[in-house]
Amino acid sequence: MRRSKLRLPVLTVRTLLLVCGALVVVCVGVGLAMRASLTDYAHDGAAVEQLPFVVDSRASTDALSLHTREEIAAADEAALPAGVDAAYTLGMASEEVLDEAPIVLTGTFTGERTYVYQAFQCHIEVTSVLRGEGVSEGDGLVVYDAYKITEPRNGLGTGQFSDVREVWGDSVGPSRFGLMPLRAGQEYLFFLEPKRYPSEKDPATYEQTYCLIEHPYARISLDLAEHPERVGVFELPADGEWQRIPFAEACQYDLAATDEAAKELYLENCARLLADALG
Repeated sequence: MRRSKLRLPVLTVRTLLLVCGALVVVCVGVGLAMRASLTDYAHDGAAVEQLPFVVDSRASTDALSLHTREEIAAADEAALPAGVDAAYTLGMASEEVLDEAPIVLTGTFTGERTYVYQAFQCHIEVTSVLRGEGVSEGDGLVVYDAYKITEPRNGLGTGQFSDVREVWGDSVGPSRFGLMPLRAGQEYLFFLEPKRYPSEKDPATYEQTYCLIEHPYARISLDLAEHPERVGVFELPADGEWQRIPFAEACQYDLAATDEAAKELYLENCARLLADALG
């Protein structure tokens, strides 16, 4: 039995170049369309406020308890394989990390936020500087708030092509501890570190740009003691479906806690840390 062979037509150089050019144009068009669809919120605060916010991170008493480095090291040796970071894996927070933050200041979120790649650039007006160089009272800073606008995940845990968008906390950064987005007009105590950029970038371009340290107490509302209701209790979903609330509503909370015990611990620690920092 004779086998037939598939023979592709031989393309001329000109035809091949035209085909390749067409493919490039299509790829660029798709890329620009996707970029536009995910960043068209950059200058539309009203649209951001209407997006669903996924409450997928909640703070437990374990995550909100403050430990010494010795306690964390002991937990590492007792419960984890060699080389595993207990502070990250077990969610143990060190109070010494707060003492070592390079920039500590109080500042008010002006309400101006711009969405960039998987984060909001939030504009802060400095009201006092407690520690750090290169920043002064009255300065305007940009602080990154690590929340991303993305497509809803399907049953496989991945995205799907649609025009539906929602806001998720990032797995890296203080949002993983249950911290909620910054609230316009609110004055906070911030524990910051300079934003790191590739070495080939001009450092002067990114002056006064900071990130929150990765810690559950990286920012604390100065008037939290007067508004304990802003620490919300969100029960873990029994059906595996995360609770969704409007982004504007999420901004009215300081923290999403798992239960009342976690809420009370957070309020207690915040009061102590504010007293220690502000006197």
